[in-house]
Amino acid sequence: MNSFRRLCLLLIFAPVFAAGVFAQDAQPVAPPKPQAPAVASPESTMGVQGAVTLRAQEFPLAAVQLLEGPFRHAMATDKAYLLRLEPDRLLAGFRREAGLPKKAEPYGGWETIPDKGRYSLAGQALGHYLSALSLMASATGDAECRRRVGYIVTELNACQQAAGTGILCAFPESKQLFTEIAAGQIKSDHLFGLNGGYVPLYVTHKVMAGLRDAWLILGNRTAREVLVRMADWLGTVFAPLTDAQVQAVLDTEHGGIMEVVADVYAITGNPKYLALAKRLNHRSLFEPMARGEDCLTGMHANAQIPKVIGLERIYQLTGDADYGRAARFFWDDVVNTRTFVIGGHGENEFFFDPAEFPTKGVTSTTGPETCNTYNMLKLSRRQWLVAPSVAITDYIERALYNHILSSQEPDHGGFVYFTSMRPGHYRTYSSDTEDFWCCTDTGMESQAKYGEFIYAHSGNRLWIDLLISSELDWAEQGVKLRLDTRFPEDGKATLTITTREPRKLAIAVRYPGWLKPGAMKLAVNGSPVSVAARPGAYAVVERTWKPGDRLEVNWPLAIRTERLPRSTNWIAVLWGPIVLAGELGTAGLEGLDFSATHNYVATQELPLEKVPVFVGNAEDVISKVRPVAGRSLAFRTEGLVRPADVSLAPFYQVHRQRYAVYWRLMDRAAYEAEHRNAAGKTDGKKRAP
Repeated sequence: MNSFRRLCLLLIFAPVFAAGVFAQDAQPVAPPKPQAPAVASPESTMGVQGAVTLRAQEFPLAAVQLLEGPFRHAMATDKAYLLRLEPDRLLAGFRREAGLPKKAEPYGGWETIPDKGRYSLAGQALGHYLSALSLMASATGDAECRRRVGYIVTELNACQQAAGTGILCAFPESKQLFTEIAAGQIKSDHLFGLNGGYVPLYVTHKVMAGLRDAWLILGNRTAREVLVRMADWLGTVFAPLTDAQVQAVLDTEHGGIMEVVADVYAITGNPKYLALAKRLNHRSLFEPMARGEDCLTGMHANAQIPKVIGLERIYQLTGDADYGRAARFFWDDVVNTRTFVIGGHGENEFFFDPAEFPTKGVTSTTGPETCNTYNMLKLSRRQWLVAPSVAITDYIERALYNHILSSQEPDHGGFVYFTSMRPGHYRTYSSDTEDFWCCTDTGMESQAKYGEFIYAHSGNRLWIDLLISSELDWAEQGVKLRLDTRFPEDGKATLTITTREPRKLAIAVRYPGWLKPGAMKLAVNGSPVSVAARPGAYAVVERTWKPGDRLEVNWPLAIRTERLPRSTNWIAVLWGPIVLAGELGTAGLEGLDFSATHNYVATQELPLEKVPVFVGNAEDVISKVRPVAGRSLAFRTEGLVRPADVSLAPFYQVHRQRYAVYWRLMDRAAYEAEHRNAAGKTDGKKRAP
């Protein structure tokens, strides 16, 4: 195995570092030259084995190459956006805080650096950008993405050295803010404000996570050293505080700070970082979750999910059952009681009471925040690697296709903050330089790592979870595989094996929960194979595979429906797992530049009474939504919609217009009565003096 491949397999960033996490002595090294960043050698690392055995491992992104299809297009669009950004502008605040000369002006929007005060999110975009570049460099082999990682890490190292304490911050008065906290002077608004700053630990986490990814994905040794020094500095901030004071600090949104400090423990093997990570556990969430109590209603949604990712990380490192129990209760609660059909959840950033789905869920102009789903996917993948589960992958598929893929503007790029579930609403997209919303920044990462979710392995077993056109280089087995599919145009796929000599492999194919019993078909080289599995399980084909052998998979796709949770009269339409959205045009939006509003909330409401409705019952929906002959993934209602039938398409294809994901379902008598009442009210208004 060549050294690059081995490095990727050993050091790849997996949500749980599936091949192990590696450590070496944490001695400082001299800053590298910008054009030649230090790169780790696999021979210089040693593993720190977690306490929980992982049943599956991920492939490095470099081993999975996406082929033609919507995900490859989304990745290319994202890469173009990443390369349009200027690293020095994202680094401007770090140089300012370190007292170094200015190289460029900072970006605007959420990266704005105020002239006075410390209330700023500056720096959080740089952390995500560093992660996204590392992911993209691994996934595509792009040399410029890799070069930029080396440059940014070198610049951050210089800023840290100039600051002299290990701190790396871009928002104003950062040193003073953390000095106050270390002295026990803690002033939190219990949401976003801490000592006059805006989520300072949240921003710190983003920078640390970017450094972690530069080390684990690309082997940049300087990133490792800068990260460890940041963790040491963070330890000095919290060391003087009592546990009660630490909890007071954690009342302000703090992102995944617990997780990334636990990662530093896994990387270095030094138990002081594990002790610090455990201190950073926000007990007001952890304790009820560990008891199996739902405390989420009214909580800021995306402030909670990164905490739970940290709980899962510590569980896998230590085996502490309370951490694992809390993380699994949270996942089940969010996915099975609080999630919309697209895989997202929440309204205006907060968890609402599930009983409010029929009201708040379909009337709000905000709806699910993309960051929430980004983090739920991270949590889902981590838990899947411990215990591979079709139920988890069904959620991953739902969220990837219907929320994450749909959240990027497909032509120029730009990302969606809120995806409203209000019928007749629309979405706005971030601009290149004047927004940098949190969902812009997580979007940079999400669109770079689609290859993470398709395959996994353990020994000679290969899991195939998603039908996404791709090629896999399974170096450990000396096997290459090509997955050809037009999914979701249809549900057929062919996996072709390339190997120098016959190999005995067990290929486990997901039997999606959205299929009916007996629907999935498998064949080897054209000969049908008995499927000894039901929906919600894996069908395993184990045999000695020869060069050129083919495994054929068929997931028959059909129109189906799902009700809005807690509702009888709101319904969504799907093509297999793909949410179909009504294409409702641009009434009231004429001339709107959807990417230049600088407003992550779309504000031009369409009254609900002006949105088309379904008239009939659920069976009518299934029979009266039909594919359009001769057009791919195009659908049309026939005699179902009032006042007139509509066209539908996969939600990820419906952009820059109004849409409907959920439809009000009425019987004919109710619709006619409502229509008569509305007409009467209109007539009455006309007759009024």
